[in-house]
Amino acid sequence: MTKFRILAMLALVGLLVLWPAVAFAQPNAHRFYGTSTLDGTPPPVGSVVRATVAGDTYTANTTDATGSYVITVASADITKSYAGQIVSFAVSGSAATQTAPWTAGGVTNLNLTARTGPAAAAAITLSPSSGFAATTIVGTNFASNSAITAVTWDGTAQPFVGTATTNALGGFTILITVPTSTTGAHTVRVVDNALTAANATFTVTAPPAGIQGPAGPQGPAGPVGPAGVAGPAGASGPAGASGPAGAKGDPGAVGPQGAKGDTGPKGDTGAAGPAGAKGDTGAVGPAGPAGATGPKGDTGAAGPQGPKGDTGPRGDSGPMGPAGPKGDTGVAGPVGPKGDTGAKGDAGVAGPQGLPGPTGPAGVAGPAGAVGTRGNEGAPGKDAPTAILWISLILAVVAIIMGAIALMRKPKPM
Repeated sequence: MTKFRILAMLALVGLLVLWPAVAFAQPNAHRFYGTSTLDGTPPPVGSVVRATVAGDTYTANTTDATGSYVITVASADITKSYAGQIVSFAVSGSAATQTAPWTAGGVTNLNLTARTGPAAAAAITLSPSSGFAATTIVGTNFASNSAITAVTWDGTAQPFVGTATTNALGGFTILITVPTSTTGAHTVRVVDNALTAANATFTVTAPPAGIQGPAGPQGPAGPVGPAGVAGPAGASGPAGASGPAGAKGDPGAVGPQGAKGDTGPKGDTGAAGPAGAKGDTGAVGPAGPAGATGPKGDTGAAGPQGPKGDTGPRGDSGPMGPAGPKGDTGVAGPVGPKGDTGAKGDAGVAGPQGLPGPTGPAGVAGPAGAVGTRGNEGAPGKDAPTAILWISLILAVVAIIMGAIALMRKPKPM
């Protein structure tokens, strides 16, 4: 029963050793897959697809004629995470239009499109470019797989017929009707969901005139109209001749007052009037010249302490101190009494375990080594979680075997 308990405890210790490895072995990666194109066509089989995030680069190769790829973005350092950072892509060394956020354990289908040179500017072509009925708009070099969000005529939104989303190369074809009969040049503008836009000019022309038909027959005479309105009065005649003089009239009314006479000579000066009220205070005069410089003031208090500087690089570890002396061996327990001859005697009771010897003093730490230059960064490791898992498993098995051997070697009591 005692051996069974010890084996059970050893198995539990093995599980505890394995647990961190299993925890660290959980996925800390994001896998992307899909198709890829370069200048509108799939690249040759085996072309390199590159993913870059936070300065780290991961690569994979296309596997078939459609440019299919699968790439896993996972740091060899199991403690490192790219959570929330953006992953950019390239096909055969040319940057792809698409990007994606990194998520631990994520799996994303992402079709990549890339160009070997800078993309041409977006453009639209009108066919016809003049007329009075309708025109077809053909767009090129807009954002790939992007919705057409606006078609305007002189700034006014217009309905359209046709594909509402661009293809993988940023092309589309739509139709609009001419919304006005006003002749002359008008601006047509198209905008997609990625805010890519292009303009073109459409010239509205007058529709052709119709052919004049033959003259119709003369109609019947119309009814007699109503009487006209009376005309205005004539002008006044000339004045008649003067009549004879009338009798003497009554005396006229008193005439108006005569005009004011000239100003008389200046009179004598009057007595002085009382003193006037006190006038308002005058404006402040200009500042006087600066006084002499006063004596130097006392020294101000010291300013606050500046921020702590960056921690310097860690120095190399000093040499290990010598091991302390081994403790004394504990005293062995007394041997149990020998049983009588004949029947087998009872086993003697095991003596108590000897006390452990005192721990030796720790060795004096060696002086700190000089700070060495930083070494070059090593290449990223591979399969770190798998290696930790195997090492932990081996340690657990060794611990169980050592415990079993210790049980087997334990001396039986006499």
